[in-house]
Amino acid sequence: LENSPDLLPTVAALAAVSQGTSHIMGVEHARYKETDRVHTMALELTKLGVQLKEEPDGLIIRGGAHSGEVESHSDHRLVMALTLVGLITGDLRIKDAASHQVSFPNFPQVMMGLGCPLEII
Repeated sequence: LENSPDLLPTVAALAAVSQGTSHIMGVEHARYKETDRVHTMALELTKLGVQLKEEPDGLIIRGGAHSGEVESHSDHRLVMALTLVGLITGDLRIKDAASHQVSFPNFPQVMMGLGCPLEII
């Protein structure tokens, strides 16, 4: 992901619902996006019971996320990535989810069209 830091939230979300341990490294530059994406993903995945270790340049994630409530930190990519966790865990609430509008205004409609049970509050 060294050349694609915007993929960090998505890859971290997938690692959180996968079996085993995933090492995501070489993404220190993701700390300087809309949010410190390394830290905010670590913070929010921890709220979902994910065991992980935050490194200066990435994350080591052991899958096992469960449902819960997380925050978007007003970062559109976190909203979209965390939605993937909700697809697997079932009930996931994302606070300030409207920030998806920055890059993908019709994200909820597209996801619902694919069969994703989203509730827009």
